[in-house]
Amino acid sequence: LDSKDQENIVELTANKLKGLGDEDFLSPLLELEKKSASTLKLAEVPNKIGEKYLPVQVEKRDLSFRKFSGKIDREWQVSSFSYLISGKSYLIEREDRDAMILPGIDKQEGSPEMTAREEEPQGIFSFPKGTKAGILFHDLFEHLNFTQNNPAHIKRLVADKLKEYGFELTWVEIIYEMIQKILSISLEPEDKNLKLSCIRDEDRINELEFYFPLKLISVKKLKSLFAEYADTPLKMEFPERIERLDFSPIKGFMKGFIDMVFQYQGRFYLVDWKSNYLGNRVEDYGQEKLREVMENEFYVLQYHIYSLALHQYLKTRILDYDYERHFGKVYYIFLRGVDPDWGPEYGIYRDRPPGELIEALCENLIEKTKRIDRE
Repeated sequence: LDSKDQENIVELTANKLKGLGDEDFLSPLLELEKKSASTLKLAEVPNKIGEKYLPVQVEKRDLSFRKFSGKIDREWQVSSFSYLISGKSYLIEREDRDAMILPGIDKQEGSPEMTAREEEPQGIFSFPKGTKAGILFHDLFEHLNFTQNNPAHIKRLVADKLKEYGFELTWVEIIYEMIQKILSISLEPEDKNLKLSCIRDEDRINELEFYFPLKLISVKKLKSLFAEYADTPLKMEFPERIERLDFSPIKGFMKGFIDMVFQYQGRFYLVDWKSNYLGNRVEDYGQEKLREVMENEFYVLQYHIYSLALHQYLKTRILDYDYERHFGKVYYIFLRGVDPDWGPEYGIYRDRPPGELIEALCENLIEKTKRIDRE
């Protein structure tokens, strides 16, 4: 309708309404009231003017704030591995911290990242570095079905994740090749059957978040515990490394995320995906280089905290739980350096913390909790 038509309709409606009396308006409403079965009630608007509201009069008095006389426990907080190695409480535990620059901890001269070969990287070694790349890899392996041998499906998942994180689709084939290498390699030199390609979805938990009640912890206490139970050359040197940490004594709760826990032949294994760039060749991801990174980045401390959390988790869910029988190993998988042609000694750092150390950490770091009996 144009504006003229609209004006005509308004005028006709107004003229029609002028001819209606009160009964013309009231009759349909009374009929509606009758049909409502007492759910509606018509009433006339009262003519009486309502009373003016007067607020209650109260005695005026001077106001003052109460003085706080309590004590705030500054040592109590929710802590994490990131906090322990940075001394900054605002750093929260997230899924990937591989490329995080930690305040107060400088890269050491001669470290793998400083000595990487200058030659042009190829394949997965040329994939962009940084936190976003690390989160992409974590997300990819979280949603990957390890036992599904369907190249088209895997490549589609890779393409979706690349687009989600803003990477070019030209990386699909390179990342697919990396995945195949990681799934097909034996995690243990002595056990050729222990491969991720054998781990079903129902036998793994991704991004296992944990909290445990934390006793008062300090740099001195940590150093003492690791020094007492050191059983390898790396761990014998690690207590001195712990002295470089700079955090105030804390208590409260420890929290974190374990990238993956899987079950294999009755044992439970812990996996952490690492996207660190250590060089352009598989040789740059040998055991010596990996041990150096594990020490410099304090990953040794990280996986002991994670092992302790998994130990506590299993104790509450397995009635006859025993560390020696049920706890498998820790695997830190440096994704860029895994290649079955080179064998499991490259790209995979593995360890099984001694049960005595885990029990000592449990005794000294965790507040006692009640056991949960399950049917």
